[in-house]
Amino acid sequence: MVNIKCSRHLILWNPPKPYILKWNVDAFFIGKLRPTNIGGVLRDHKSLVTCYFSTPVGIKDSNEVKLLVIIKAFELSSSRDDFFVRKFIFESDFVFMVNWMNKQSIRP
Repeated sequence: MVNIKCSRHLILWNPPKPYILKWNVDAFFIGKLRPTNIGGVLRDHKSLVTCYFSTPVGIKDSNEVKLLVIIKAFELSSSRDDFFVRKFIFESDFVFMVNWMNKQSIRP
């Protein structure tokens, strides 16, 4: 018999400052080299959704998927004229990817 305990933690969303948009991105994968999905939602300081995406990306390594979801958010951010002069925050639980984006000295 297997006893599994799950706990849920309430995580509050902190809005960005006015005139800044915030991406929250994530990926879904089970183990390595399995079919995966990526998604993200872009909100303003009033929590209004201005853009979102969700898409399968095929069979990928988990690290590649974590990078793909951030790249997709960047692509969408640069593809719309109304986003041209905006600043963005990227939020993810992929700590090492966020650190790579912020600190060039630790990139592989």
